[in-house]
Amino acid sequence: MQKTCAYCQDPFETHRQKYCKVECSKNGKNARRRAGAVICKEKRICPYCRARPIFEDKYACQFCIERNSEAKTKKREENKEQGLCRDCNNPVIDGNLYCPICSIKNTKIASIS
Repeated sequence: MQKTCAYCQDPFETHRQKYCKVECSKNGKNARRRAGAVICKEKRICPYCRARPIFEDKYACQFCIERNSEAKTKKREENKEQGLCRDCNNPVIDGNLYCPICSIKNTKIASIS
């Protein structure tokens, strides 16, 4: 029995596969994710949990926003204790928040604004 790829519709002969090659797999999954995000935006539903309405004019529901901020705070505290950069997890020098590379990036961004 010949199957067709779910993304490009090319025929292929393997079992337990949905896509013919890795590129189609990535593109197909991304297309489904993007389509889901568009539907969520149209219906004003949270794209993360897809269950609750979006909080005011934010990007997600209040529960997911709070959960995300708690996770970020926890990760930043862990990085600080381990002496790692706040952005890229590289080692920092002299107890700074950022590694030298991110420090330069941040000063360039600050000087532009």
